[in-house]
Amino acid sequence: MFRNFIPDLKFALRMFRKKPVFAILALSNLALGIGVNTAIFSVVNAILLQPLPYAKPDQLVFVWDTQRDSAKKLTYPVSNPNFRDWQENNHVFESMSAYSFDYFNLVGTDRPERLFTAYASSNLLTTLGVTPALGHSFSTGSGQAEATDQVLISDALWKRNLGSDPQVVGRTLTLNGRSFTIIGVRPPEFQIPRQVSLGVIAMDDVDVIVPLAFLFSVEPAIGEQRGRHFMHSIARLKPGTGLDQAASDMTTIARSLEERYSDVNANFTTNLVPVHQQITGRIRPALLLLLGAVGLVLLIACSNVANLLLARYAARQKEFAVRTALGAGRGRLVQQLLTEGLLLWLVGGALGLLLAFGATRALVALNPSDIPRIKEIGVDVWVLGFTLLISLGTGLLFVLVPMIQQIRPDLNKTLKEGERSSSTAPLSRRLRSALVISEMALALVLLIGAGLLIKSFSRVLSVDMGFDSHNILTSEIFLAPQKHSKPAQFIEFHRQLMAKLKSSAGVESLVTAWAR
Repeated sequence: MFRNFIPDLKFALRMFRKKPVFAILALSNLALGIGVNTAIFSVVNAILLQPLPYAKPDQLVFVWDTQRDSAKKLTYPVSNPNFRDWQENNHVFESMSAYSFDYFNLVGTDRPERLFTAYASSNLLTTLGVTPALGHSFSTGSGQAEATDQVLISDALWKRNLGSDPQVVGRTLTLNGRSFTIIGVRPPEFQIPRQVSLGVIAMDDVDVIVPLAFLFSVEPAIGEQRGRHFMHSIARLKPGTGLDQAASDMTTIARSLEERYSDVNANFTTNLVPVHQQITGRIRPALLLLLGAVGLVLLIACSNVANLLLARYAARQKEFAVRTALGAGRGRLVQQLLTEGLLLWLVGGALGLLLAFGATRALVALNPSDIPRIKEIGVDVWVLGFTLLISLGTGLLFVLVPMIQQIRPDLNKTLKEGERSSSTAPLSRRLRSALVISEMALALVLLIGAGLLIKSFSRVLSVDMGFDSHNILTSEIFLAPQKHSKPAQFIEFHRQLMAKLKSSAGVESLVTAWAR
């Protein structure tokens, strides 16, 4: 069988060259169907199937403050005093950490820039089970005051601003006018989950991590205000501890805090959510629905190609009869046509893979903030395996069916009828009609779904926002903390800014005013 593979392959290539229109139509259908499925699977694989870049991620949970009587069970960050009570009184967590976000100005290097920063408790990397690629994490030794002038930097910052210096540990960075000592470089894949809005979690590349103790040393009042909900809390369950048990323990603690601090904790309890569920739960239904939709596209493409193969095999009935009369067995013909069909599907799969690669690269470049783990999307070994599987699977199914229907052993009838009558055999007509009907049905389902989606999107765009957004620009201004650290300084800056804006005649003068 295998000794005939190379001759069959060469024969298949000759047949495709003889019928280039058929080859182009079939390959374009397959490339589109397999390509969109591969692209969407690469998204599903990165977001839903691949584990988070932490050690034993199934043990990690978010712990949120939650309004008890809220119908939607809205979750909120936690205040530092509440977090300390959670950390000290729980019996279910192996480790519990908190963190918040800010921006720091980096100066004193070849590339001054604004850095996305996280304030984190010293055990954050321990809780997540992450080891720095260089150096070490924050010191958590007992009996010693926690250092506030240390910083963990990202792999990206290390490469773009510090020249990938292997001796970077021990160097200093000037952030917001203060000197910090670099103690470690985080792994390239490390990201921190962040709540960008209620219920929406993104995975962010944080440039630098500084101790929470630094924030509280600069603004002590923030660390003492129990009603100031600004920190994310993440915890690692003890081995053998279930989510229900942990939730019960935290509810007991929340009830105690509500009784002791009823002025700020009234009607508040806790909500525990597995980290992977929190990150992907909102987008999971949409991704699975999209995967199902592109699956229908693949079925339509395969049905179309199968119909083309039926017509092509019917036109070759006389060829099959002559080859059979010359001694070729039925199995030999099946092997030849199977080689042709699988070659067609594999080439279509390769073209579809190129299409998927370009689509995923474009999606990552767009970097939509509401899609978690967007930067992890790519074509990896699992995506390659998926492409090969659907190429071979659909190829076998949609090649064998037309082949079995068209290769018939009645030589006399086939040679007498000729190509025209054999191509319109009743069984062939019924199968081709069934394929056309299935294509139309699947296309109708997709068309209705697309129409509903477009209608919903149009309604979202036409929602009245309550104000006229025409010609309105928004911007975010970051003030140097060493120059604007008091409320009076903020007020004075904005007063001067408003005065300049009122005198500005247009956007160009407006930008000039800001630059000054």
